[in-house]
Amino acid sequence: MRDTETVITCDIKSGESRFNVYLAIFIAYLGPATAGFVVGWSSPSLVLLRDPDTGISLTEDQGRWLASLTPLGAAIGPLVSGYLLDSLGRRRTFLLHHVMFLVGWGLMCTKTLWIMYTARLLMGMAVGISLAVTSMYIGEMVDDSIRSTINCMYPVFNKFPLILTFGIGPHISYHNLIFICSVPSLAFMFLYKMLPESPLFLFLKNRDSEGIETLSWLRQLPESSVIDEAKSIKNSLSDKEEGSWANLFFRRSNLRAMMIVGSLQFFWQYSWGTVVIAYAQPILLQTGLSFSSSLCAWVMAIMTWIGASLAPVLVRSWGYKTSLMVSSTVCTLSMGTCAYFLGICLTGDNSPLVQWSVLISQILYTISNYSSYYPVSISLLGEYFEPSMKAKASTIITCVLCLESSFAVYIFPLFLRTFDLSITYWFSFAILFLGTMFVSIFIPETSGLSFAQIQEVLHR
Repeated sequence: MRDTETVITCDIKSGESRFNVYLAIFIAYLGPATAGFVVGWSSPSLVLLRDPDTGISLTEDQGRWLASLTPLGAAIGPLVSGYLLDSLGRRRTFLLHHVMFLVGWGLMCTKTLWIMYTARLLMGMAVGISLAVTSMYIGEMVDDSIRSTINCMYPVFNKFPLILTFGIGPHISYHNLIFICSVPSLAFMFLYKMLPESPLFLFLKNRDSEGIETLSWLRQLPESSVIDEAKSIKNSLSDKEEGSWANLFFRRSNLRAMMIVGSLQFFWQYSWGTVVIAYAQPILLQTGLSFSSSLCAWVMAIMTWIGASLAPVLVRSWGYKTSLMVSSTVCTLSMGTCAYFLGICLTGDNSPLVQWSVLISQILYTISNYSSYYPVSISLLGEYFEPSMKAKASTIITCVLCLESSFAVYIFPLFLRTFDLSITYWFSFAILFLGTMFVSIFIPETSGLSFAQIQEVLHR
């Protein structure tokens, strides 16, 4: 009799379709896409707004404020995201942050400076909320076999807007660019009714009938066929204590998860993962290669997106740890190569060999960096923590990530003024080397595991 029941269950599962899951994932990733447009808006628009004919004529200092208020807001956003996720739920938090994006884009149309400052701060907060909610939601929605692959797609959606804004932004009007930037949020509003609430959140709030109904919709199976999965989720929640800030720091599995995700973000930020791309043009100018700033920014945006597009393929094939090891090793070697040849450039040797060595190593660094290091660290944020601790952990780590990013952007020019470019890159090489050792020793392989199995691994 038991064998017969197993066969029947397997037959039902074999007819399961993932269309609804993929639809929900696509709608969720419209948030990171809008966040990418918020970041990419600055490059073409700040140049345009310095033109007196635009009616505003920004000064350089005002432009810096418009650019810097977004990362400041991104550091504030996660402070409220934990409360929103636990009280409103994942679905309505998505809705709220898209409303913030749309209000922000509307305010940017005024071309009134203090209103534009407010808009950039508001959209920055929405960027921080997006970073906190997306990986958590997707981690809770998809089944174990595809979770790691799907969760690594954040930068695929987040970096593609940079190609558009850098590529077409300088060639269209200010208001047309704002309309293009708002398209993902407008699409979200159209598709919002089709976005389900996270089943885990529903079971966490004891809304069991809604949770079973949502699981049935996601799996495209009768409710009777998802009862076992619903029971499994309920059992995993009933075994845990009510989430508290103390548990985040004193429970071994949560503390280890914090250490791993936080360390990966540290190694990424302070190997200049964010700023090297922004400073690509002056770096190449050191070698004698001459590129326009707009062309250089556009090419680097393409390189980041190519790297991000490789992430799901690598994680699907190799898992988290091997992908991270390959990515970190290539980043370390390419950064060391770039530092070495930049040192040669500073002696006055600008031969074609030196120039192309710097250019190729810079491209390799960018692609490998975004092929695992960046996406995996974001993906793990949505997988590593107990259900009752997800919102709190996401709040802390996302806030720290945004603050680290802002600080890295601030200190990089100080490094360049204090040391030469070659030494600055050797510092990055040393950080990446330590990061590679950290991945080798401390990162467990958890791709394809259930949440319960991941907790067991982290508790060892």
